[in-house]
Amino acid sequence: MRNSVATALFVLLLSGMAGAEERGDIGYRDLLVPVGFQAGDVDWPCDAMALGLELGDIADEKLEDIGLAKGDAFWVLPGRGAAVPATFVRARFGCINECSGDMGVVVTIQATLPDGEPALAVWHGTPPASWKQPKAMPTTCDESCARGKLEAKAREQAEEHTPSVSHLVWTGEHWSGLAVWELPKPPNPEPEDWTYDMDVWRMALEVTVSADGKLTVVKEERRDGATLTTTAGARDIDGDGKPDLAISEECVQYLSLSSGKTVRSGDRCCGC
Repeated sequence: MRNSVATALFVLLLSGMAGAEERGDIGYRDLLVPVGFQAGDVDWPCDAMALGLELGDIADEKLEDIGLAKGDAFWVLPGRGAAVPATFVRARFGCINECSGDMGVVVTIQATLPDGEPALAVWHGTPPASWKQPKAMPTTCDESCARGKLEAKAREQAEEHTPSVSHLVWTGEHWSGLAVWELPKPPNPEPEDWTYDMDVWRMALEVTVSADGKLTVVKEERRDGATLTTTAGARDIDGDGKPDLAISEECVQYLSLSSGKTVRSGDRCCGC
């Protein structure tokens, strides 16, 4: 076991709320998305009047204004193990994206997660019963078996390049794997083929590996060198008995639920 801080972002993107609704994003009050930054990072200058809150840490007596209390229960769902309890540390109001002006509340909590397991989701209050059970894993072709098959296929496809495994997740039906390797930029690229400011592009190989060890190539394609979408985990997150996906990009994290709904963190990139 190891100590780690899971930082969860409330879906309160105030200036962009209309856009979020149009995308079909659902702002659950109790289901939160772990994000890859600390609460102190949300200090960009933005219009802080939207919630009547001042930029910075939210005082204990003001927590009820955003539906929180200092002694509230939080639970963190790791990649495989049962959910673990978390302790509230602080809530902070600030600017999530200085380009768009989106505001949000970032909650920092302290939890002890199993070594090597990512935090997929955070629940404020009592989580669904599915969170209390560890994830069932295959035994015939376990992670070591699936990783070996993915790595061998990636080396074969990458030829002289060096591939690396970006993610390998058991979905409940099969292993879903992604391996990537870099391609050097041609000396005289065509403008429509290469982004002008990218020095490298990635080749991405997506595969599935069945419970009995059969590998199937889903697709192999070139991807933008600046962004890479990976699956952090697949578990029943909303309690409906079906697997949901925890997705990570370099600018945003989100939960893709089997119901078709999405719970997102704030987009941290300007895109400008």
